[in-house]
Amino acid sequence: SDVCFSDLSMFLAAGCSLGDDANTSCDESKTTFDTVTWKEPRDLFDPTRYRMVNDLLESGVLDGVAEAEVVELLGPPEVTPYEAEGLSYRLGQPCRLTEGPTGAYLVVRLEAGRVVATRVELEDAATT
Repeated sequence: SDVCFSDLSMFLAAGCSLGDDANTSCDESKTTFDTVTWKEPRDLFDPTRYRMVNDLLESGVLDGVAEAEVVELLGPPEVTPYEAEGLSYRLGQPCRLTEGPTGAYLVVRLEAGRVVATRVELEDAATT
């Protein structure tokens, strides 16, 4: 598993982005975060959320907010390999099955009921 990020400020300071490996066939298109679109039911491989996550994190809208506000914005947390670490959300499959990340997840870590960190976890074909 590839960890790009451990804290929102570190993510932005490091200039992290998703899908920037030239050797993969990743969907690098980005789109503006929209809560209605984010919450729409979709299959596990749909990359719509993946396309929105950079805008969501860069906006700072999750910084320090209460858990209820996160759930209002993103919907209820989902069952993912990272659910024990905080609220977690599937971002879809950004790349083809044989190359690069095949799964992506947003993990929102809370302390005292407020967001203290967010990170994106990428999984490649070898770990899924």
